[in-house]
Amino acid sequence: MTQVIGTLCVEYFFGDPKRVRMLKPLRGYSDIIKAWFEIPIGFICDLESVPIVKGSNNESGAIHDYFSRYDSCPVVDRITCARIYYEYQRYFDHQEGGLVNGVWDFCRRVVKTGVVAVWPGYFHRLPVNATYEEVAEMHLPDIEAW
Repeated sequence: MTQVIGTLCVEYFFGDPKRVRMLKPLRGYSDIIKAWFEIPIGFICDLESVPIVKGSNNESGAIHDYFSRYDSCPVVDRITCARIYYEYQRYFDHQEGGLVNGVWDFCRRVVKTGVVAVWPGYFHRLPVNATYEEVAEMHLPDIEAW
């Protein structure tokens, strides 16, 4: 059964509102890959993978960023990574509940999962232990250009 053990505990970098460093490990079990995983202390990510539709799913964003790294454990392909992202968005969305929230959350999950499945330039380009400088230097495509 999909689950997360612990809570997201991060620190922001001074002058950078986008990226964070994990202060505690985040552990979970994914039904998609039938495996446990652990995002380590010190992992640097942006929490939100899709700037178009911001949500309140920082944990699922961190989990997606972890599985986007070329040496995550286990290593997954791009589509599996997107499916895991959807899995955890759904997991955290269901904790909120409510019909209106449920409809909006479903639409947001579908859009965000579709975007991460095809977004160029990020998947498997960094290691799990990438430095802040390496993560900050990632040049992602400008959404305005699409």
